[in-house]
Amino acid sequence: MQSNPGGLEAAPSPVRRAFALVVLLSLPARAGAPSDVPIREQKPWVLGLGVGWNSLEGAGIIASHHLLPHLSIDAGLGLSLVGPKLGVRARYNLLQTPLTPFAAAGLIYAAGWAPGIVVIQGSDTYARGLKATLFGQLVVGGEWVSRFGLAARVDLGYALRFVDNVRSQHPSRSEETAVGSGLVFSLDLGWAFN
Repeated sequence: MQSNPGGLEAAPSPVRRAFALVVLLSLPARAGAPSDVPIREQKPWVLGLGVGWNSLEGAGIIASHHLLPHLSIDAGLGLSLVGPKLGVRARYNLLQTPLTPFAAAGLIYAAGWAPGIVVIQGSDTYARGLKATLFGQLVVGGEWVSRFGLAARVDLGYALRFVDNVRSQHPSRSEETAVGSGLVFSLDLGWAFN
């Protein structure tokens, strides 16, 4: 047994403080709170901001409604390289726990940027721009909803462009890569509420 001169206790280590914080955050929000009720039933709405590549919102607002603990609807509105965007998808949450993996499928409408830029090459003059288009999106990811309301989501997948949207006589490969079908990556942060 070690002696403690002066009767003073040593300050808790950062590891102990982090562990105490995790334990505190995992406790029910208030006395008598139904801990067996899934968090997505307790807080069925999420409103937040998101940013991503080929995501529902580009950079903008994201909203979710948890219809059931396993079924959610996500909608996004924002700006991106393909113009103003509006997206909606259905999401299946694999677990009812605060942290759950999910799979989702949806549609994204991109309004494009008009009018296009006028390009003059030699004796040719033509417009270059983006027309409105529609994308299909398939993603997998994870969502965490804390008992006090903080919500974070990340997803990765693929978006398929249904309609050609590049308005150019000679579209470059970089233009097609930037605004065409491709990988999806999205990070959203928001607040869950009742």
